Amino acid sequence: MKRLSIFLLTGLLLMPLTSCTVEQGLQTVADHANSLSTSDSKKVKLVREGYLADFSGSITVGQALNSFLGNPIWQYFMADSGERVVQCNGTCTYNNKQVEAKIQFIVDEDEGTFEVGALAFNDLEQNLLTTQMFLSKAYESAVAE
Repeated sequence: MKRLSIFLLTGLLLMPLTSCTVEQGLQTVADHANSLSTSDSKKVKLVREGYLADFSGSITVGQALNSFLGNPIWQYFMADSGERVVQCNGTCTYNNKQVEAKIQFIVDEDEGTFEVGALAFNDLEQNLLTTQMFLSKAYESAVAE
């Protein structure tokens, strides 16, 4: 608990050094804290170690996103809608600008399956075409490694 408190305090102190709003900074700190407690959960492992058949049967989602995103953070949470969500946050380049990407996967724990939920850049939700292109680039990145 002491380590978590130090981590949260450090994150709050470093916020003014970055070019994000207080709300974005607090969300980032909350994401890191949640990641510490959920990154090795069964649901996160299901997605990280799983495959998206439309993109590859030999490269896992985790391999693709970890190779494509800068500083990827994996976490699990229950959405207000009741859906079980695994989210991966990280940085990438979009339209020649560095953005914070968040991609969510909806988990069906009973079936042991998941599907792509939503993609956002700097908290702006993207459409299905952009989501497909993002995932294509992520998988291309993993193949190149």
